[in-house]
Amino acid sequence: MHRLRTRQTIDARRPLRETLSRLTNDAFLLVRSPESGYPDGISGIINHADVDKLPVRLLLFAQITEIESRLREMVLDLPWQTDPNFRQYGAASVEYAQGTS
Repeated sequence: MHRLRTRQTIDARRPLRETLSRLTNDAFLLVRSPESGYPDGISGIINHADVDKLPVRLLLFAQITEIESRLREMVLDLPWQTDPNFRQYGAASVEYAQGTS
């Protein structure tokens, strides 16, 4: 039996992003919580299989949605709408890009 290192534990109240970042360096993390009822405070374990669970998927979806929103804002701010090379796409494309169609 070997002693656990402090870096192999994480507080249960830490943000999910931080937990995932820490999990990239270790095969597992032990979750400490004062409410665990155990003397060592360990209340659970997180490993790489947990990355495929709903909370992580929701975080990933939220991040992708944020990236899409920012890219859309960047595209709408570009002068491509008045560029003569893009006239072939017409006003309907501009309305669609702005979400007004």
